[in-house]
Amino acid sequence: MPYDLAVWQIIGCGLMVIILSGLVIYKLADNLGWVPLVSFFTAWGFAIAFAAGFSYGISSQEGVGIFLALIGVGMGTTVTNLAFGAITLKKKSLP
Repeated sequence: MPYDLAVWQIIGCGLMVIILSGLVIYKLADNLGWVPLVSFFTAWGFAIAFAAGFSYGISSQEGVGIFLALIGVGMGTTVTNLAFGAITLKKKSLP
């Protein structure tokens, strides 16, 4: 990667992606059907931002990294969004 990023920047980015995706689920969670859609768009948004960072002189290795980021963020946000959705639905069902 052409950038030297500090550890706190990487952790902060990951936490913000998870928290903001979870907030969308919290607002939309009438059922868990929203989870794949929100996770899909979160992953694509992250991959597009990642691609924009490499937009000057993208090589095949960076393209593989973007694809792996798409898969990783999609799977990660699906798991966390399922947890956020389950907690939200449980809170909404309590009297």
